[in-house]
Order: sequence, then C-alpha cells, then structure tokens
Amino acid sequence: MISGKRRRILVVDDEPGARDALSEFLEERGFEVEGAGSAEEMCGMLADPNREFDLVILDFILRNWDRSAASAGARLIGDAGLPLIMVSDKSAISDRNMALETCADDFVAKPPPPVHWRDTELRSRIEAVLRRARGRRGPDGSGTGRYSFEDWSLDPMRRELHDPDGVLIELTDGEFRLLLAFAREPQTVLARDKLLGPGDSSGRSIDVHVSRLRRKLERGPEPSDFIKTVRGGGYIFAVPVERR
Repeated sequence: MISGKRRRILVVDDEPGARDALSEFLEERGFEVEGAGSAEEMCGMLADPNREFDLVILDFILRNWDRSAASAGARLIGDAGLPLIMVSDKSAISDRNMALETCADDFVAKPPPPVHWRDTELRSRIEAVLRRARGRRGPDGSGTGRYSFEDWSLDPMRRELHDPDGVLIELTDGEFRLLLAFAREPQTVLARDKLLGPGDSSGRSIDVHVSRLRRKLERGPEPSDFIKTVRGGGYIFAVPVERR
C-alpha cells in the first residue's frame, strides 16, 4: 500500500447483487473498491501492473469453481503477497478450515437476507487483517510477493523466473509449478507424491521436471546444486529463499 492513498480492495463475487452490496459497504467506510465477477477477471486484475490492491475479498464458491479450485485461487492471491479474506453464504466448519489452510487470512460468513453487511463485524476483521499484513510487509506496505534465492527472482503472479543478470528464463507449466513448490518450502524434504500436479502420472514425471529445471538453473559449466535428491525421500531445495 502506498502511504497517503486510500486502501484499495478487490471484491470477487460472481453474483452482481452481492458484489455491489459489499462494494457499497466498503466504499461508505472509506475504501476504494474494484469488483471482479469471475476467477479469470480476478487473475487479470491482479496481474495488471497499473492496478494495486491492499486486500482481496473472495467468495469461497464461485460459479464453475469447486472447492479445490477455490483453494488454488487462494494460493494465487497469496503468491501475489496480498492478504485475503474469504466470504461464503455457508458457515460450515469444513469450509472455514479449508479457507484458512489455503492462504486465507480470515473467513467471514455472508449475512443472510435481510441482514446486511453493516450488521456484521466485517470492518473490524478487515482492519485486523490489514494490520497483520503491514507487519509482514513492513511499515510502508512494501513487498512484491516475489521469491528470491541466490540473486535469482521468481515472480508467481507473472510466472517469470529471472537469473542474477536479469535474463528471463522460460519455464514450462510443470517446471514453474515445481519451482514454486520448492520456493514455498525451501530446505525441506518434499516427497515426489507431494510434488505431483495436473498431468503428472507418477513420480517419474517429477524426476523429468526436476532434471530439466536443474539445467535451467545452471550458470556456466558447473551444474546447479539448488535441488538435491534425497534417497528414499524425494527432493530438497537446498538454499534459503526470501519473500520480498
């Protein structure tokens, strides 16, 4: 967040009435608000360099999203370095737990009609989440959500990897997903089955991705030693990673 500017919130809900009601509630309380009606629109707005947000409020269940997709969306927002509040018209414990386990900072049940947002504690929950976010990112709100290791830079939102000289390294979807998993849990042994993603049929698929990723992380004639094999355990990203 830039000092001196009103805090900006992205509201994501595929029901126009619900999205407008929440946006109006927030605007009346001094926030700047933009709305997105789909996951695709949300991703485009988050990736837009001309837009800047301090917080995302996301409907837990969007049309055409199952619960696993909602969880993936939460992780995407987390990769952007933004705090996230999930809302839902269901207050099931399982939904709350899943939201909080997948990068959401808080979970708020939508008020049923005719109750309105003004009758809830949403404002205080937003302020609490923003305070925690400022603590994580520094007093000026600085932070990009990028991962940095040994002068390499991984930008999850733009899906870009740059080497220490600033050169863009092309990654396949599988290589990007694998490197992001390592960046999230550096210096931790990750089993092959934990690294499996869409399109990976077996641990052998992971071995192929790792081999190719190692080559792309090389600089000069020496092989990269970022990713080490743990016999009988999987792989470990052996260097420290910072979140910026």
